[in-house]
Amino acid sequence: MSEKIAQLQQAILLNPNDVETHYNLGVFLKR
Repeated sequence: MSEKIAQLQQAILLNPNDVETHYNLGVFLKR
């Protein structure tokens, strides 16, 4: 779970304009 969040945060750092990754991170954080 937290591993997935770390992966998404890393992806956002690498590609800040990736809307899908931002959305996925938001979904994970709301759980």
